Amino acid sequence: MLSKIKEKFLSKLKNEQGSIMLYTIIFMIFFLPFSIWVGVQIPIRYQQTYEIRQNTHNTADSMISRIDQTALSSGLIRVDPIEAYEVGDSMTKVAYKLDDDYQPSGGGVLREEIPFYFHNLNGLYEIDSAFVEEDGAYTMPKEPGVHAFVLNGIPEGAKIHFKGVKTPVEKTSVIVHSAIPIEDGGVFGSRIIIQRTGISEVEFNLGGNDD
Repeated sequence: MLSKIKEKFLSKLKNEQGSIMLYTIIFMIFFLPFSIWVGVQIPIRYQQTYEIRQNTHNTADSMISRIDQTALSSGLIRVDPIEAYEVGDSMTKVAYKLDDDYQPSGGGVLREEIPFYFHNLNGLYEIDSAFVEEDGAYTMPKEPGVHAFVLNGIPEGAKIHFKGVKTPVEKTSVIVHSAIPIEDGGVFGSRIIIQRTGISEVEFNLGGNDD
């Protein structure tokens, strides 16, 4: 009697050990590599997002500094669209290592064209025509690429709201919206689009010295 009970117990234990071993093998084959991949990709994705954010804000800050000197001599503060385009176009190619056709140079996480879209908008009508409005706020383009908008001729008192941006635009500004497609390598590779927006308003004092 005791011998039979012992045999059943050992048989059951052996089966359980076999099941545990099987589950362990399955985990090692499928889930462990995935866990390692996630652990590696999260820091990389964070760094990529940070760099895209910095590139976006730096481009907007540089473009807004290109003041139209002819308009300024007449007391108007406007961004020179030609100079702003040249700066934005050049910075985009350098930041994302693109050739003259906006194709990636290779060796990085970019696998497709990153176009530079430039829009010179004068006044509220042109601004309204260039964006899609949802719930009282304009939305940014979703197409992959770097979208740069020069907003000139904003009348005093106007407030232009953009989705996802807390502070409304109230004066001459440059908006740069980056939608950068990133591809991860390896078995679990995927394609995502990282989107970041930078807005720079002109800061210029036309008045005299108060001292």
